[in-house]
Amino acid sequence: MRRTVILLTLQAAVIVTAIVLSISAGSATLAQDSGNTFARLDGANIYFSEASREATPYDRSGWGLSRFAGLLSALGANIRVLDWRADVPANADLVVIAAPTKDIEDYMSARLWAYLKNGGALLVMADPLIVREDKGLIITEMNSRALKSSSGLFLLTWPDFGIRALDDVVVTENTAGGLDRDLVTSEINQTHPILQRVEGPLAFFGARSIEIDASIQPYDAQGLVFTGPEFYGEMVYVDYLQLNTEAYNSGTDTARGRLPLIAASENGETGARIVLIGDGGFAANGEGFMSAPSNSAGFIFPANVQLMMNAVAWLIGADPTHTETFEFPTPGATSTSTPVIVLTPTPTPAVTEEVNADEANG
Repeated sequence: MRRTVILLTLQAAVIVTAIVLSISAGSATLAQDSGNTFARLDGANIYFSEASREATPYDRSGWGLSRFAGLLSALGANIRVLDWRADVPANADLVVIAAPTKDIEDYMSARLWAYLKNGGALLVMADPLIVREDKGLIITEMNSRALKSSSGLFLLTWPDFGIRALDDVVVTENTAGGLDRDLVTSEINQTHPILQRVEGPLAFFGARSIEIDASIQPYDAQGLVFTGPEFYGEMVYVDYLQLNTEAYNSGTDTARGRLPLIAASENGETGARIVLIGDGGFAANGEGFMSAPSNSAGFIFPANVQLMMNAVAWLIGADPTHTETFEFPTPGATSTSTPVIVLTPTPTPAVTEEVNADEANG
């Protein structure tokens, strides 16, 4: 996700305020003085893809994944960058594709598929939106160039793993007549090991819904985290961005209901595992892994952190009895006051050398 520091500061303040106000009195708090227990990942080799403009583990900005990567390293994992010029290394325990804004090339999908056929593990975070700052304006655009539901990588995951992200944005109507895309939810699949010790609400910052084939197949595909029943998947969210019009269209939009936002699947024939998250910001420094004060362990959304670490442990088959506990203090107040952000029309993007190069490459 390409986001500026100005954008992340403003957006983070708005999201935190909105989420805190949306949680009713007496419900679970966002964070408290308690430990989070994670499985050790000693010696695990975790490869992050960076070729499709993904969020990276070395980026300490709000849109980076340095806090996620830091916890992985603290638990004994080795963080590496995937070189797509060669096959996925034989020592790879996990491949991470985090919020690409450019599509995965066909040759990358082929190499990734060969890796999964040999029992590999894949974590994908698929973001529906790109939010950026341009000359003082906050611009929100559809992330229509990456991970389409009916092509590329998801064309492969659907028949062999029964999961794919749909081309929608999960929303619900608000009292002001607009659409809300940021949400917190405690609707989880408590039977799956990834949800063990996950307590409190999980935060999402604009998500795609996930389609799951839960019929009897050689794979076991399960939804892990769901919205409440008031949400639906808006298929033409770009109209809301550009025209500020919104309407639920039965038969076109993803039906209103308990929509999956995170799913996991294991192929019983190969042992390969996939976790798919419909929100690229779920583990970003300035969103799901945001802390207060900044650069502290006072995570605003500790349940996001627990789920991400559980997901990695499940994907690589870590020993669930070999654990370590980290203390996450109660977060302090955010340093930036809440601004008022007005939706602005999405401009027609200018043709750049980068766009021309991308299209020339397929």
